[in-house]
Amino acid sequence: MRNVSISWLDAKEWQRKILNKPAKIEALIKECYLNPSRCHILQEFYTYGLWGELLLKHPQLKDYCNEDLQREKDFPDYLYSHPEEINEKTLSVLNGSWLEEFIMRCPEHILECPVEKLTSKQVLRLMIEHPEFAEKLDFAECLDENEWEELLNARPDFFELCPADRIPLQMLLYKINVNREVWNSIDKDKLSSYTWRGILEKHQEYVYDCNLAQLEDYDYGYLISLHPEWYSQECHGKLENLSCYFWVDSGLYLNPMFRKDCSSQNFGVQEWRLLFRHLGEDGILPVMDYTRLDSLAELARLAFLDVGNAGKPYKYTKNDLRGMVFEIESSPYQFNRVIDGCLKYKDFKRLEYLVQLDRELVLSKMTSFRKVLALCVYAPYSIVCQLLPGIDPQYVCEVDECGNTALHYTFLRDPFGDDPETCSIRKLLLKMGVKDTKNDNGFTLADLHGFMLKATEQAK
Repeated sequence: MRNVSISWLDAKEWQRKILNKPAKIEALIKECYLNPSRCHILQEFYTYGLWGELLLKHPQLKDYCNEDLQREKDFPDYLYSHPEEINEKTLSVLNGSWLEEFIMRCPEHILECPVEKLTSKQVLRLMIEHPEFAEKLDFAECLDENEWEELLNARPDFFELCPADRIPLQMLLYKINVNREVWNSIDKDKLSSYTWRGILEKHQEYVYDCNLAQLEDYDYGYLISLHPEWYSQECHGKLENLSCYFWVDSGLYLNPMFRKDCSSQNFGVQEWRLLFRHLGEDGILPVMDYTRLDSLAELARLAFLDVGNAGKPYKYTKNDLRGMVFEIESSPYQFNRVIDGCLKYKDFKRLEYLVQLDRELVLSKMTSFRKVLALCVYAPYSIVCQLLPGIDPQYVCEVDECGNTALHYTFLRDPFGDDPETCSIRKLLLKMGVKDTKNDNGFTLADLHGFMLKATEQAK
């Protein structure tokens, strides 16, 4: 027997050929018989739901179809080709992808189907394919904002059906630009905080329609950074809740109206690097490439200073600390770890307690430039004033590898040079011999203050 020619059609291509000429099914069976590797095509007629359309158009092919297998593999396909079996009972067992497939094939039965079993993604596809059912189904709350955006891109005429709290921002902006009357038809009380932020960023004239106090902290802060005149004291707490990174990135920190509301002592390396980058990009720092500001980068790394093998001080009770003071001769290393830990982790309550127990003992452990820096930048003013005058000037007057002195580092405590307590600390440092010299970038502390003041002038 001669072999049939190998056509290598897939199951769906064979279905199209048989739909046009039902006698072609003999050729398919013959090919699968003579080429066993192609037998999977017959199975795919059931798994892909290809029999239903064939049987409706060519009922005489029924003898070639295993209806039990068709029912097992793709029940919607079976119902599609056996409409007489569609009833409340058979529809009740449909769910998931089978339910979606059946509705797509037999949309005339949609109101009889348990549509509550559909997922939001399935409802979305259904509305795109069969918009005629939009008014018959309560689907509006089923879709989230992203799904509504996809639906409106496919069916723009559904805009009026979209709940106000789900309206995609870009779609709403487009509608407003095309027709300003759209704004009057929106239930503004239901707009999301994110949507309000986007609207007011583009249309400041609508600010009087917005209760700014109801916005989320980030959205409120973002708008205030653009329009400081919208600030109100009742919303002050919203700004306090914002991260230091946001304060720097948004420019709020440099605005004279707000800069005192965010302490630079809470800044980490990320915040300082970002601030220096902005100063460089805005042309305030007299350099072209802010990434080469090694001296300023060294300042920003102060938060990462390793002041010895610091132990986390919260492990120790007051009794433990008292015992360490009395037993310092037998365990000097342990006491030194606690001092380092208080500086590294800014646990200055314990440091203050140790100072009260024995000031001279604590001073004896302040024997490194790194400890002096951490003390001057992060410790409360009262502790600095108690300890700094008693520290050996040789540890206070050192310079780091980038030419920064202790005075340079106090920039991190008070970048604008107008804090009375920090000015007092600087006087102590000057008295101990620290000079306001130029670092490797050629900047003195006074220069750094000047850059910050220039930045605040620019932010007004």
